[in-house]
Amino acid sequence: MIEDVLRRERAAHPGSQPWFWRTAAGAEIDLVIERGDVRVAVEVKTGRPHGRAVRTLAEAMADAGAARAWIVDQAPGIEALAPRIARTGFDEVRTGTP
Repeated sequence: MIEDVLRRERAAHPGSQPWFWRTAAGAEIDLVIERGDVRVAVEVKTGRPHGRAVRTLAEAMADAGAARAWIVDQAPGIEALAPRIARTGFDEVRTGTP
């Protein structure tokens, strides 16, 4: 999944830089994409994200300086989960919808 996201990112934003983010305490974001001054967090889940996953991602976004985030899972469609955090399906990422 991350390879699909990176392939799409390189096509749409050739100068962007991907990286993994983790604190010493163990909080992590699967993928952070840096587009100049803007950072986007991407978290991949096998199932639907629950409230705790969204809260944890929101806290990690603040530490990583991410302006917004996507949680990618297997369910179809796109939906807002919290301010600056949305959920999208694997198929939408593969087809370039989000």
